[in-house]
Amino acid sequence: MIWYCAMVFDKEQDVTSLCSNDDDASLFVWSKQTIAELNNKKDGNMQRMQLNAVAYLWELCHDLLLATGENVSVSPGFEAFGLRVNK
Repeated sequence: MIWYCAMVFDKEQDVTSLCSNDDDASLFVWSKQTIAELNNKKDGNMQRMQLNAVAYLWELCHDLLLATGENVSVSPGFEAFGLRVNK
């Protein structure tokens, strides 16, 4: 048996449930530290950066679900958001 889970949003539609900074209105918790970090980015479009962060979170979840032999990702996109690997 194979199970599928779709994760999708249309950036042209109402995405306030993903991008709202109001804890009661958002599906995600956008901490003050996270918002400050996103504000430091050169893009300047907060909603676009939040949607990118959500998409990269889903990418990370997908990568974690893949078997080691199936995972071909060598450069996930979320490093643009300051992900650092401590060695």
